[in-house]
Amino acid sequence: MKIEIKRLDDAYHLQATSEEGNTVETDGAVSIGGSNKGMRPMQMLLSSLGSCSSIDVIQFLKKQRQPLEDIRVTITGEREPDKVPSLFTEVHVHFELSGDLDKNKVEKAVSLSMDILFGGAYFGKNGEDYLGLHDRCAPHKHIVFRCLM
Repeated sequence: MKIEIKRLDDAYHLQATSEEGNTVETDGAVSIGGSNKGMRPMQMLLSSLGSCSSIDVIQFLKKQRQPLEDIRVTITGEREPDKVPSLFTEVHVHFELSGDLDKNKVEKAVSLSMDILFGGAYFGKNGEDYLGLHDRCAPHKHIVFRCLM
């Protein structure tokens, strides 16, 4: 996997491009000189976690032959105040799914996804915590997930 980052202005507006040519733009906060032309990197991190988890849940439910009509995920994160870098102290993930779904299968799919995401997917082979999430956001600590059907 390869991502290239290109600066788009003389401040913090950046464009990330994947090997396939897909792009996403990020920017710094206005308070540090950004111009609000894209999501901030920590917002992208939460977006990535939510997107990855959504794909997991969709795949798990598809394998279980569950007729998922829609999925919406809301993620909120609290960060350390007045620190640089400011790591997450809490992450809340709220799932809303619709369709004629078996509640137990939905709960299992969401639980498996959370275990995969926060149990190892964002950590190195030897347990390195590249994103500062493990101790702060492990499922048994500060991850809260709810399913509404």
